[in-house]
Amino acid sequence: MSYVAIGDLAHQFLLRQHSMQLKANLARLSGEVASGQVSDVAAAVSGDFTPLAGIERSLSNLEAFKTTASEAGLFINAVQDSLGLLQDTSNTLAQTLLTAGSAGSPTIIASSAIDAREKFGAVVSALNTRIGDRSLLSGTASDNPALASSDVMLADLQTAVAGQTTAAGIKSVLDTWFDTPGGGFDTVAYKGSATPLAPFQIGADQQVKMGVRASDPAVRGALKGFAMSALIANGVLSGNTTEQGQLLRLAGEALLTAQRGTSDLRAEIGSMQAHVEAISVHNQAERSTLSLARSEILSVDPYQTATELQAAQTGLETLYALTARVSRLSLVNFLR
Repeated sequence: MSYVAIGDLAHQFLLRQHSMQLKANLARLSGEVASGQVSDVAAAVSGDFTPLAGIERSLSNLEAFKTTASEAGLFINAVQDSLGLLQDTSNTLAQTLLTAGSAGSPTIIASSAIDAREKFGAVVSALNTRIGDRSLLSGTASDNPALASSDVMLADLQTAVAGQTTAAGIKSVLDTWFDTPGGGFDTVAYKGSATPLAPFQIGADQQVKMGVRASDPAVRGALKGFAMSALIANGVLSGNTTEQGQLLRLAGEALLTAQRGTSDLRAEIGSMQAHVEAISVHNQAERSTLSLARSEILSVDPYQTATELQAAQTGLETLYALTARVSRLSLVNFLR
């Protein structure tokens, strides 16, 4: 009978090599148990990365759409809040102006006009709200405020109505200033662009268009009512209580007339909010489906992996025991 023997150095090399293989297996299996995913992706997809790459690309696009939808939602909600403040303030002030105009009391007229001037400033400030570095209602000129300050508008209007002695005359001037294309509102008040913002891309084939600007006729109409009544606080028709009362009534009517247009704008924006929410929910469902598909490709069988891990641990422990036993062998012990 013949025997094949290897030297001590070769034996040590084989033991070391086997130990390294067991340790590498142990590290791989430990990582797979911890992560729940295979470490060798190429083997998991049999060398065909096309399906996995498609899933990863779709997930990346959906993540980008999630960010855009979140930004669109924040932007549109802020516009809705600004117009809500405009509408609520207009409605409250309209009732006050109609009552004050009918009362004919100089004190009530004066206090109502001062209140209108303060509310005018608050409304303009709300319409000039910015999200991040972008103005909400300036169209593509989002680096500019949508409107000049209420003081700037009132100063220009005071110059425009100089010489007018009746409420009807002042209303006519304000109609021209606010409503005529290229008039005072376009040249002095509105600081934005005539071009609306580019649509937000919130899905593969889904966009939401934010076309509302501070130059919208409904917004102009409300601002006209505020300005008409605020001019009295700046001394217009001073001493003529009758005409001042008439001007307050006209301002109140202008505010009420603008209510319907503002409601239509807010309804349009409400539709945008619902659209963004619906697409966001759809995108989230698609992300969940794709994530599950990716998991099915890359996930490991936890029971099988745990079993293999236990076997690798046992093998390594056995190798350590064998190595310790071999290291104690000597010629003296062998000859005993």
